[in-house]
Amino acid sequence: WVSYDTLFEPSGLVGITVSLGGPAHRRDRAADSFGTGERLVSFVERRNLMAIHEDALDSGGERPLTDADGQPLPFWHVDNTAAPGGDGTWEQPFDTLAAAGAEAGTTGPGDVIIFHVGDGTTTNQTDGITLQDSQYFLAGGFDRTLGFGDCDCTLAELLDEGRPVMTDSDGDALRLADDNVTGGYDIVDAAQQGVSGDGIVGLAMFDVGIYDSGGSGIELTNSTGRFLFSGLTVTGNDGDFPVDDAGGGFNLLGIAGQVVIEDTLCSENGVNGGPLSRYDCIEIASAAAGDLDVPIRRARVLDNWGNGLELHLTGSGRMSALVEDSLFQRNSESAITLVNDVNSTGAARWELRGNGITDNGWSGVEVSKLLGTNTLQLLI
Repeated sequence: WVSYDTLFEPSGLVGITVSLGGPAHRRDRAADSFGTGERLVSFVERRNLMAIHEDALDSGGERPLTDADGQPLPFWHVDNTAAPGGDGTWEQPFDTLAAAGAEAGTTGPGDVIIFHVGDGTTTNQTDGITLQDSQYFLAGGFDRTLGFGDCDCTLAELLDEGRPVMTDSDGDALRLADDNVTGGYDIVDAAQQGVSGDGIVGLAMFDVGIYDSGGSGIELTNSTGRFLFSGLTVTGNDGDFPVDDAGGGFNLLGIAGQVVIEDTLCSENGVNGGPLSRYDCIEIASAAAGDLDVPIRRARVLDNWGNGLELHLTGSGRMSALVEDSLFQRNSESAITLVNDVNSTGAARWELRGNGITDNGWSGVEVSKLLGTNTLQLLI
């Protein structure tokens, strides 16, 4: 028999009957309304992949992954080698990220979008993607454990894939909403920002590479909550802005809450040979109101045009920063610049612990604009 399956494609079966000591006895096929042979050759339409709890296999049942409210999480799939017109299921993925984006109206808040490696190029992925609130946007080979409701899950255990690649030929490649969780892919050659968000609440980003953007690698403005950047590589982004004090790698302005940068490489950002005092690898400025906590640990900030790290206390809140176990090397200006802006009325505590600071063009640590009556602490 030969059958066709939409997931496993054509398959065949050859049967051999061996009879010993008498004639073979076979069930009358007329009594079987749907015989074994017919079942084998019937067309099989498999529906979309449903992620289930691992414990459900042991208990003999299946129940889908759920969100914090106990609702099943919809999974959507994007693969640039898929045929056009797919519906986002495992068998018929979208062929473009735009088809899964907010503008298309197919996915919803809280959904999981799986970005498959496809052919490993940006083919069909040149318009980036706009996410909705609480969406997960993850590469198929993402290998960190994530919590979906009461389940800790790892996609890489299911999908053995490389890293997919995306870009945007005329804008920002990844456009964020509130509380997105994202990781496992590369953004290359975005015309403007690699990643952007304005007025958003919260973000968790893991193991993303952002290369050669025309603007910043990551730009967030006027945003609140906890922003976690872990395991990133942010390299070669121009950060080409018409104003001074802009981050080529990270440009995070008007932020209240917490910014965590860990295990991250930020290198070769800014326009080499461009104007002085314009570019920084990491630029973080607090909001006009509200406190900001900035832990930076195990970062490598290398070979940037401009400052390695620049922190601005700008408002009435308190900025607490701990920079530890990081390397600042060969940046064309200062390794670390700490700024108390003229109109600031808040307080700051900046602590530097266990860092390597070598071969930078200007100061190792620079503290500037010590004006006003607010309280500033620097611990080294």
